[in-house]
Amino acid sequence: IYHNVNFSRAIQCLKEKPGRYAIIGLPCQLTSIDLFLSKEENQGIKERCFLKISLVCGYSFERNNLLALAAWYNTAFETITYRNGGRYRSFRFVSTDGSVQEYVAHPADNCRSLLAQNIAFDRFHAQNGCLWCVDHLGYCADIVVGDVWLARFRSDAQGVNIILIRTKLGEEIIQTVKGIDLTPGNLQDIIESQGVYAKGEIGEGMRRWREDSVFVPVHIR
Repeated sequence: IYHNVNFSRAIQCLKEKPGRYAIIGLPCQLTSIDLFLSKEENQGIKERCFLKISLVCGYSFERNNLLALAAWYNTAFETITYRNGGRYRSFRFVSTDGSVQEYVAHPADNCRSLLAQNIAFDRFHAQNGCLWCVDHLGYCADIVVGDVWLARFRSDAQGVNIILIRTKLGEEIIQTVKGIDLTPGNLQDIIESQGVYAKGEIGEGMRRWREDSVFVPVHIR
């Protein structure tokens, strides 16, 4: 579950600490980072940012959804996690005194859970820019990762990820990774997994039209 965050500390770290960095972020964040690194005064940082990894993103939330969810459960909290114990939505509130409260929202087994899920994840709480975004699959990244919401993996509580490789560098990196089971996928897997986020509504410059009415990024690999 994504929220808007401040990148100032990360940028300060890039400026002050030498080394090579892999940048991980949402598609819009990576686009902003590209623009930042394209400035002449940031060329030294750009040379050290050797890899960009994007998360598949539908939309990110404002803080209001957290406040609305807490009000619904009549609780105060210091921290919150959304996927406690697996891939599905189980809210865990940790209060300032250390006490923990957990609520299952998905799959909703009663009306109260269903309402809580709608409060937490309704697009009414999304950032305005997300409602116009077409870059859900990280066009500017070398590697894109995200959940695979495919029917054949529905019983897998731990979760399976989808990996999109966009550049030669991304392919080289993935080939060096050990300890994971890679199964080839196809365009239809992406469409089934991500639904509307694998398609587009606006932004002609970032997509091309296919005969099967599916929008895919111009430079997808």
